[in-house]
Amino acid sequence: MSELTQELPKKVVMYWRQVLATPEGQYGIDWLRRNNVRLKGETDLQMVRAASKTEGYWEALDDVEDRLTKLPEAAKSLDEPPLGVGRDE
Repeated sequence: MSELTQELPKKVVMYWRQVLATPEGQYGIDWLRRNNVRLKGETDLQMVRAASKTEGYWEALDDVEDRLTKLPEAAKSLDEPPLGVGRDE
């Protein structure tokens, strides 16, 4: 079992990217979106809890798609060049 506080290993991310790039992977995500169980409640508190669980479900699916299919970008440097560099004097 993995520790939930650590980032996914690169090998795992690459595997999920390959799976989600296939028609079967997209079909699976679409199926999960279409066939989720709608939680219901009888009281106001139960309805609010059900809505928050459903929202969490949608966010989890979005995270799977966004985090596991997004290609990493190199971080751009926030350092600025010194003031005298690149100017014609």
